[in-house]
Amino acid sequence: MRIPRSSACCRRATGSAGRPHCGAKRFSFGNPNKVSQKAVESFTRELANLLAAGLSLSRSLSLLKREASNPAAKAAWTRIHDEVVGGQSLADSMAKMPQISDAEWDVMRVLWDRGRAGAQEVTEALAVERNWRPQTVKTLLNRLVKKGAVAYEEEGRRFIYRPRVSRDAVVRAESRSFLARVFDGAVTPALVHFLKLGNLSAADIEELKRTLEREGRS
Repeated sequence: MRIPRSSACCRRATGSAGRPHCGAKRFSFGNPNKVSQKAVESFTRELANLLAAGLSLSRSLSLLKREASNPAAKAAWTRIHDEVVGGQSLADSMAKMPQISDAEWDVMRVLWDRGRAGAQEVTEALAVERNWRPQTVKTLLNRLVKKGAVAYEEEGRRFIYRPRVSRDAVVRAESRSFLARVFDGAVTPALVHFLKLGNLSAADIEELKRTLEREGRS
């Protein structure tokens, strides 16, 4: 099997008994307290290379967590490895993120809809709904950056922000969190509860029936 030469982890994986070759490049990130965007991009790139080389997913994740030198990155890769080995899908494990407040959610909605935006654009988009001052929006954006939900780049004298996680991933994470907190993770009681509260139209009921039938067949 030919191992891609571009991957340092792949080269290490070919050593005797799976041990790394000397002089191999290791992950190295600046801030020891958070996982940077660069670290996430390196992780996904190295993981793709290892999988393309024929290594199993668990073996690839094991190599990546072992080689991470940043404590936050090592903790994150270890969590992903342990959850995948425990039966969780890679997509679900990587989709996990810190809790987002209602105010932060409004900011995320603007970024999801637009793809990227400056603080002033977000402020203008929420002017009618929230009527926040620009400084309030900047504070919320900074919080989201620290949580890892948003990334930014400089364009001249402006900071342009973009979401680092998809809307669907956050909705899934928030839904699981809500089910776990309120309904002990049980879907049926939650569904019955919302059906009683909601004012469903005939079209809503038919769509719900089709969804349940489709899920029952899968």
